[in-house]
Amino acid sequence: MTDVTYATLFSEELLQLFPDSNRGTIESLIVNDDNPFIDVERIVKEIDNLKIEPEVGRHSGELMPDDENGYVILFNEVDSSERQRFTIAHELGHYLFLRRDHQLDSLLKKSKYRNYDVGDYSYQERKEEITANNFAADLLMPVNLIQRLTLDWIKYENDGQTTVDESGFDKYVEILAGKLRVSRQAFDIRMKVLGVAK
Repeated sequence: MTDVTYATLFSEELLQLFPDSNRGTIESLIVNDDNPFIDVERIVKEIDNLKIEPEVGRHSGELMPDDENGYVILFNEVDSSERQRFTIAHELGHYLFLRRDHQLDSLLKKSKYRNYDVGDYSYQERKEEITANNFAADLLMPVNLIQRLTLDWIKYENDGQTTVDESGFDKYVEILAGKLRVSRQAFDIRMKVLGVAK
């Protein structure tokens, strides 16, 4: 895969969530054969007043104000790297939606956190969590990138065959999840949402 910009991979709707002052830089980031994944940490670093910090806590992640008039995404450093990446993308989604809706000040009253048990959420919080999960999936596994990686997989790893049996599909899922640096479970869910798998 040659160099492909994030602007080519992401939907216009997703790109519009990023601050105007940072959008151009984010759009110009690239994926290629050496780095075929979305660099969520780099995206966060490009956004003014937002940073990432590890912690060992009872939550998978949290978005909260920091001491420097900005915001911090905390992620649990004991989670797998794939889970950490999804959590960072999830919390970034909360940040961008709150920013879009002019509700970042609501974090002064209550931080947003990604809990391991969704049963702890109210109906409204569940809706917000689903929206943040969908954003994280769109960010880390954009359809255009999956299509490009799939074409490469067919060409180079599946002998040009466009159909596979169940074990071949399992291998495909494993390989693409690894390239995207997401968990197999997250990639499986993404494939079902996109209508590629049952």
